[in-house]
Amino acid sequence: MLLASDSNRSLYVLLSCQFLTPIATQSFAPVLALAVTNFVQGTTTQVGYAFAILVSFSVVASLAFIRIKAGSTRTLLMGAFLLRAISGVVYCLSFLTPAPIFFIYVSRAMHGLSLYTFAIPPAWVALRLPRAEAVRWTVKLYGVVPLGIVCGPVFGSVLSVVMPTPLLKYSSPGLVTVVTSCFLLFATFVVFDDDDTLSNPSRSSKQAELPARAIWVAFVTSFFFSLGYMGALESTLSLVVFKKYQADESQSLGVWSTFMLSNVTGFVVAANFQRHVSLLVLAWVCVIGRFSGLLMLDWNDETVPYFRFLSGLFYSMSS
Repeated sequence: MLLASDSNRSLYVLLSCQFLTPIATQSFAPVLALAVTNFVQGTTTQVGYAFAILVSFSVVASLAFIRIKAGSTRTLLMGAFLLRAISGVVYCLSFLTPAPIFFIYVSRAMHGLSLYTFAIPPAWVALRLPRAEAVRWTVKLYGVVPLGIVCGPVFGSVLSVVMPTPLLKYSSPGLVTVVTSCFLLFATFVVFDDDDTLSNPSRSSKQAELPARAIWVAFVTSFFFSLGYMGALESTLSLVVFKKYQADESQSLGVWSTFMLSNVTGFVVAANFQRHVSLLVLAWVCVIGRFSGLLMLDWNDETVPYFRFLSGLFYSMSS
């Protein structure tokens, strides 16, 4: 049984995990596509494969975590952070090898496998804390994820500006991954005090009695939405900006900053709308809104910032 002080320290580690993990993952968004096509002379298809590999392996890892959950919570977290740090090293070194695309794929697969950490904090909070406190911390845990998602591309763009050589510029997402993962690894080892395994919730609980069909529908929908949105949209946005504006990953900072600004607006809008409409209606509006911005790209060359604002707005609302 954890003491109150131990529980609070562990909760802040989990909160850091939910914030820094998407920063590391999304720092690749403005850089990876141009690194593959411009630096190693790859194709746009290979860019799509790189993003799809991340999503696919993250789903495999999450399913394995749900089924197995072997080992203590601290061991699971430290294993994921170590694997993610290694993936960042592999990504950085891939540009020095004769087969950079292959090693980029390997690093993306390793990174995806480490993303089961997204499932640990909400499960830990639900099983370790009283109900009222668990609800409060669950809101915090899910609230920082979109912030990390929108901060990640900005970090990637900013580092591209300050890096002195093309090699370091295109390696910057790997450096972000290594630094954030090592920080989380150290914090988990020193601060996180829960060495127990996560047990399954009681089947007598009404919250645990969800129809299997509903769970699979939610899972399949989430998987294809993530694959389509991240693999098809995020992987090509940097290329669209580069082709239309001749703006590289550092010069596209304004586009990604617009995404961050719109997320703040989206949180406020969603908080007010959910009091007046059902969550199902709000979810459909957000799903349609996320993709409606794509239509703007064909109107004229000045619509990319507006599209990015709409994309960020509906993303934060859906979160």
